[in-house]
Amino acid sequence: MCLRQGAAHKMPQDLLLLVLAYKRQLTFGIVSSSGVPFPVKSFFTAPRLYLRNMQTPGSANWRRAIWELNICSDGEKVLEASLSHQDPAHRLPAFTDILGLWCRWLPIDGLSTNVIDNPFPFPLTTMGERHESRNVWRSELKRRATTLSEPCKHVLGFYDSWEKQSPQFFARSYRLWNTEPIFRQAFDATTQFFCCTEGLDFDLLYTDLIPCHIEVNAHSLQQAEENISNGHDKTRDSAALPNDRDSIFTERAYIYAENVPKFVEKMERRRPSFAKFSYEDVWWMMMMRLHAWTMGVQWQDRKGVKIPSEHYENPARVYIL
Repeated sequence: MCLRQGAAHKMPQDLLLLVLAYKRQLTFGIVSSSGVPFPVKSFFTAPRLYLRNMQTPGSANWRRAIWELNICSDGEKVLEASLSHQDPAHRLPAFTDILGLWCRWLPIDGLSTNVIDNPFPFPLTTMGERHESRNVWRSELKRRATTLSEPCKHVLGFYDSWEKQSPQFFARSYRLWNTEPIFRQAFDATTQFFCCTEGLDFDLLYTDLIPCHIEVNAHSLQQAEENISNGHDKTRDSAALPNDRDSIFTERAYIYAENVPKFVEKMERRRPSFAKFSYEDVWWMMMMRLHAWTMGVQWQDRKGVKIPSEHYENPARVYIL
């Protein structure tokens, strides 16, 4: 059963207790188990994004989400082609990042594990959970440390604090399910950045920034495989990176960073900044938000218990076996 934060008071008490008792975990989801979508809210706005087919909830409806995000046709074709990739971790590159960029803060204090139902029809993997991305992006920021803007210094400081707090966790692909304050603080810092930076607001995140991020990096899988095939990945200065890393994710992380100028150019055409802020800073803040949100939750890949929506407000007892 999937719950949306803030919706618990609407559920029958018996049902709520059963859900809370399920492995002592509280489960969140972008879509309900019946396939009826919940509005996914940031702290300030409540855009809807449909990722499942309402008539057949077991089927993905990501094409509708692509259409609603107004992703360009080229990006859509690349994403569709990625669905046939033999490794589910590399399917829908950049598009799966929406789970960490779209939602407001979900983890609840006091719960040992915060679980969300995976809304995708394959095991979900975002760049926000990969140790390759945080290690590569930290090295890229450190390389430019003397010329970084204050927001980018903040992102580098986040990575440095994370690594100092738990070197093994930072270096390798371990997920911290019991959320540490460092992640909530980083997430809140990005919220403040979007709220307090002149010319920015949260509407821009949903209408332009996330779609632009997807369009620019949807090709990262294809580019990474080509770079590995022709040996370009061997030219990277990766001596400081952990040895046990996935070569495709490592190369994709480098490509993400290299694509920042493309993101800036594309956004300046869509929504000129008029020199009030830097879209490069915006992108790095988005990535810090992606990391911070993702580290606080655990994906649950399961079909779920299908409960028809007409029973949501029914006071009858519901037993989940």
